[in-house]
Amino acid sequence: MGFRFRKSFKIAPGVKLNVNKKSVGVSVGGKGARVSVNSSGKVTKSVSIPGTGLSYTDTDQIGKKKNKVKATTEPPQPPVNNNNSSGSGDNNQPPNKNEGTAEGFAIIFLIASFVYWGNTFIRILLFVISCCIFNYKGKQSGNTKPFYKKPWQIILAVLFIYVISRGAFKNNIDEITLKTDLSTALQVPTEQTVVFNYEPADADNADDIKLHITDTSILSGEIKSNEDGKVTCILTPKAEGSVYVTCSDGDDVRKQVKVNVSTSELEAKEAAEKKAEEERLAAEKAEQERLAAEQKAAEEKAAQEQAAAEQAAQEQAAQEQQQATEQMVYITPSGERYHLDASCGGKNSYQVPISQVGGRTPCKKCAGG
Repeated sequence: MGFRFRKSFKIAPGVKLNVNKKSVGVSVGGKGARVSVNSSGKVTKSVSIPGTGLSYTDTDQIGKKKNKVKATTEPPQPPVNNNNSSGSGDNNQPPNKNEGTAEGFAIIFLIASFVYWGNTFIRILLFVISCCIFNYKGKQSGNTKPFYKKPWQIILAVLFIYVISRGAFKNNIDEITLKTDLSTALQVPTEQTVVFNYEPADADNADDIKLHITDTSILSGEIKSNEDGKVTCILTPKAEGSVYVTCSDGDDVRKQVKVNVSTSELEAKEAAEKKAEEERLAAEKAEQERLAAEQKAAEEKAAQEQAAAEQAAQEQAAQEQQQATEQMVYITPSGERYHLDASCGGKNSYQVPISQVGGRTPCKKCAGG
């Protein structure tokens, strides 16, 4: 079995660069319709109806003139052996090996115009040169159709304009790199902060940056911040294994790194014990804070009750002192005078301080009123 090699690279939506050991080519299109051109000058056009199994494929060789066979009633003529090797009509002359060289260069120029992300003028120049070569060789082969009547060239031109316009008016990300060292395995369940850098820092498509992890059951992650050319991510290990973490701008610029997650029974036990100890200490601290708050409230309540009792005692003492220093007189509930003699006031009289007689006036008999 012979050695074979084939690899495809996506260079734009719907456009792939195909490389094998014999040629390099570009394919344009998607499900239902596709046009492929390689450096050997081979053009393959395929059309299919998805889901039906029906398809049509047509293959041409750039620069090869198709011979049209006309119906005739004359018997076929035997081939003429022309010994003049310099004659232009020698049909038995072997094909020139350099016949496809120009087409090969045209294919290379065409691929370069799509793949090269440098100066826009150079890309346009390469595309125009490739189109000119195709048309020139087509005319030599008898294909005199103008450019606008060649569907595959129209498709390539429209696609090229689309690719150029995307790169000409946007300041896209050129490169994404990994700043954090991930050479050692992450330990469950310790979170890890990972930083990716992108250039330029003021790229227009910076908001399109996404984080992708091949297996979220082993490792989960999220973007915490994305600013000034720096993407900060938080990775959370969950189980032992290996995954690929990719930071991508959504198009072709990306950085992929392999992350190993390690855990063991001892590590898991230590992590569980540490977590349990932290929870215990937190519960003890909360209980101590609760008891301290209750004790403080009880002390404040006792202090308030003691202050109220002291104030009541002081008021009572002051009242008793005032009563002791004031003159005592006798009054009756309905009487309008106060008396110094109880017998003068009558059997209903009772003793009160003189400050509590109100609007009563002294008795004329016993109080000199």
